[in-house]
Amino acid sequence: GVKGFVSGGPGRLPGLLSIMADLEVDVVAAGLYWPHPSSKRTFPPILDQLPNPPATFLVAPSLYDLEEIAAHEKIDFWLGGYQEQHACKRHGIPFIPTTVYTKSHQCYEGVVTVAQKILKALSGFDFVANVFQSVEE
Repeated sequence: GVKGFVSGGPGRLPGLLSIMADLEVDVVAAGLYWPHPSSKRTFPPILDQLPNPPATFLVAPSLYDLEEIAAHEKIDFWLGGYQEQHACKRHGIPFIPTTVYTKSHQCYEGVVTVAQKILKALSGFDFVANVFQSVEE
């Protein structure tokens, strides 16, 4: 029953979406940054492989797009780049940055790391305010 937003580049986003599927998170929307010309061919099959693909898939989302998602969707946490934190703050959505980390977000250990971050965010931990505090133990 946990709903999230996930974004990343063409190398990071497929893995994050797979982690969300493993954790049974309902991804309300996903954003793809820095699309490669082949993204239009490669992403539909990736999305089709997910048990519950995102209802909304944005390619190169603008700040307006992010604001619309934050304002109109019920999102429990937001996993993405720092440019997205402002919309989250305005709408009280816990924000988890994907661009600063000391432990991998890949493979089994990555699923555990991301799950721990989600639990911390849902418990009120502010990753932006505590960026220099070790949170990946």
